[in-house]
This record gives sequence, C-alpha cells and structure tokens, in this order.
Amino acid sequence: FPVTIGRPLVQKFIRSPLTRGQLEFNGSSGRAMFGFYYEIPKTNIVMFSEVEKRAIISSIYRVLSRFILVLAGIIVATLLVMQLPLRKVTGPLREMTNLALRLGQGDFSVRMASEAYGELRILSKAFSTMTENLIERDESIRRLMVEHDLKVRMEVELEIDRKIQGNLLPEE
Repeated sequence: FPVTIGRPLVQKFIRSPLTRGQLEFNGSSGRAMFGFYYEIPKTNIVMFSEVEKRAIISSIYRVLSRFILVLAGIIVATLLVMQLPLRKVTGPLREMTNLALRLGQGDFSVRMASEAYGELRILSKAFSTMTENLIERDESIRRLMVEHDLKVRMEVELEIDRKIQGNLLPEE
C-alpha cells in the first residue's frame, strides 16, 4: 500500500509533532472529508482513515433525531404521569372556584364534595367554615329584619291607637 505524500492528511501527520489528530479537507472527488490519524505507541505503524463528512454528519443526525424522539417521549410520558397527581390538586381547586361563584350569588347551601389533601384540605375546611358562618349571618340578618318589621308595625299600630284614643277622649 503506497503512501502518497500529496495527501492532506499525510502532510498534516508529517508536519505535526502529535501522534494523533484530525483534519477536514476536500477529497480528490471534491467532496468534504474528515481524516484521522493515530500512531500506535512503541511501533512505526500509523493508521489513517478518511471518511466523507456527509456520512459522519448523517449518522450524527440519525442519533440526534433518535435522541430527540426519545426525549420527546420521556417528556410526554412525564406529563401524562403527572396528570394523576395534578388532578388531586386541580379538581378540588376547580370545585372550590365553582362553589365560590355560587356562594357569591347567594347560594349558601354549597358544600365541598371531594376530599382535598395537604394545604388544600385546610383551605377546603376554611371554605366550609366560611359557608357555615355566612349561613348563620344570613339567618341572623333575617331574624333582625323580621324583628325590625314587627317593631315598625307595632309602632305604626301604636301611633294609630294614640290617634284613636286622642279622638275618643274629650278635649279640655
């Protein structure tokens, strides 16, 4: 196997004090090439390898595309697996939001149906306590309004009674 001195890879090996290296160059066909050389220690043997850049790049792209597909699969699988625990959080939050809207419209009969965990359980209990307090306040307001209506009616009746008595009693 004759070694041609005009080859770029061989020229780099001859000029370099290193025992291994690489070079990118245009081959005799005009195509971009990668060349590698390695001198086997304690011998006079040097290995040279020339490969088209396109062949190396295409294998890198294949590996990269597989890596991206695997990574995308892992991300999708992770998102799907995370949906289960997230539903334990988002479900009670969604329910509390709907109950708060109903509560704001005056429906004090709302109650949490689902069981929450952690801080959501504390928030859920606080929500239930708030609802019970609003019911008590609403009943108290109704009682006060009934009492007020009775008091006003009694005052009106007393005023009518005074006028009637005033008309029945002779004036002096």
